[in-house]
Amino acid sequence: MIKYFIIGYIFFSSLFSIGLKALLVPHKAEIIALSNTGIAGNIDVDINPASINQKNSFIGFSNNKWLGDLSGNKIFYSWKNKEYIQGLSFEYLGIDDVELRDDIPNDIPQGQINVNWISFDYVGNIKNSFDFDIGYKIKLNYSKLYLQRYYGYTFDFGFKKNVHEYVDVGFVVKNLGYEYKSNDV
Repeated sequence: MIKYFIIGYIFFSSLFSIGLKALLVPHKAEIIALSNTGIAGNIDVDINPASINQKNSFIGFSNNKWLGDLSGNKIFYSWKNKEYIQGLSFEYLGIDDVELRDDIPNDIPQGQINVNWISFDYVGNIKNSFDFDIGYKIKLNYSKLYLQRYYGYTFDFGFKKNVHEYVDVGFVVKNLGYEYKSNDV
């Protein structure tokens, strides 16, 4: 039985791989320290959108430096409206000095290009009569690499339930959506 579970997990994990179209650059130190684990914990809505149910109203800012001089920022605002908890975030990542090279190896680059990533997220919770938390995230994104531009949307759904005083169980489905590609040639 466990063998079929492992095979199924590997199969389904490879179906929704993560790349530039659904970029995940951690923006908090605790997400980096946990390597994006902790689905059942109330760590962050980027790990499990159902975590929004345990958060109070807050505002967060981050300034990110990543691999290859990639830099940007993220702003997150969460508020409680009667029974529903909602959140909005805006994220920007970019780099301006990527060297443009030809197919023939050369020491001198042909020029420099910039790469940009912009996303807008909406996070919310779903009230239910059961004893578990449900959250969702809608992400609109835009990215530009040289002459190619990508824009699209993704959905994340998260579930979390407290099964014992010290035990929580969580489940997340991430990056369901579609990406459009346009060339400006």
